[in-house]
Amino acid sequence: MGASIGEALLALTRPPVAPPPPPQAICLLIDCSGSMGGDSVLGTSKLSKVKAAAQEFATRPDSPDSQIGVVGFGSQAHVTRQLTTDRPAIGRAIDAIADGGGTAMHDGLAAAQQLLSSASLPRNVLLFTDGFPDSADSALKVAEMCRQSGDLLLKN
Repeated sequence: MGASIGEALLALTRPPVAPPPPPQAICLLIDCSGSMGGDSVLGTSKLSKVKAAAQEFATRPDSPDSQIGVVGFGSQAHVTRQLTTDRPAIGRAIDAIADGGGTAMHDGLAAAQQLLSSASLPRNVLLFTDGFPDSADSALKVAEMCRQSGDLLLKN
């Protein structure tokens, strides 16, 4: 009897399980400029660390119905994966990103906004960068346009 009461009290003290987040349309916007390459102090490039973080995000089990697309940017932006729920395809798209060139962040943001434009789900851009755009003014202008359209949730 005491054990039953104890189990009931324990059940009352457990925090409620949070519901999974609603599905979203998410663009992983990855800086693959020359500044992201090379060896860091720990012997791995910033780009390899960013790719690992993006892979970890894309494989989280809490929102399997979210659609994820991948855009890389160096001197130019390039879409490596349109929006999909196919997690292995997203992983391959992240792996395919290579470093080099300048940091046309404004082009990357514009490509991310274009990728998300037809999505009916809430839209978000997750930006992975070391924060050194070729043109900060241009990047800020495009970021503001994305924010005004509801497409921008920047994480860095």
